[in-house]
Amino acid sequence: MKVLERIKLSVKTRRVESFGSKAPRRSWPPEGSFDLVIDDHCFHCIIGNDRESFLSEAKRVLTAKGILFIRTMCGEMPPSTPSEVRAMFDPISRCQVYNGVAGRYFGRAEDIVDEVSKLFTIEDSVIQKQVDGPEMLNIQLRKK
Repeated sequence: MKVLERIKLSVKTRRVESFGSKAPRRSWPPEGSFDLVIDDHCFHCIIGNDRESFLSEAKRVLTAKGILFIRTMCGEMPPSTPSEVRAMFDPISRCQVYNGVAGRYFGRAEDIVDEVSKLFTIEDSVIQKQVDGPEMLNIQLRKK
């Protein structure tokens, strides 16, 4: 069963919780609390060492056979990207930089796969081409 089918089933049959980054640490869920963690369109906004912290925290809260699903921007900016946005792209860090602060990471899909495979087993990954936007990497990971 594909992860999106599992999500739909889980929402119908189980309690679903959401924890934002601003939640006090004491209210964060205990280790092994979730069968599934979903990051839909956020991972590319996590920069530098915070990415490893995010992945470690996702692994911590997943059950032994839990799944992490990530949908994130990847690859090159599409030709339709406005020139003022394109000018903010740093090809070395692969980040979009606003006033000296990195805001988005446009990693190559293979680099993102390598990054997440340090903590997770890759079950499925698909690059979604978009007509007027960046490529999207959909990746289903299982806790090692």
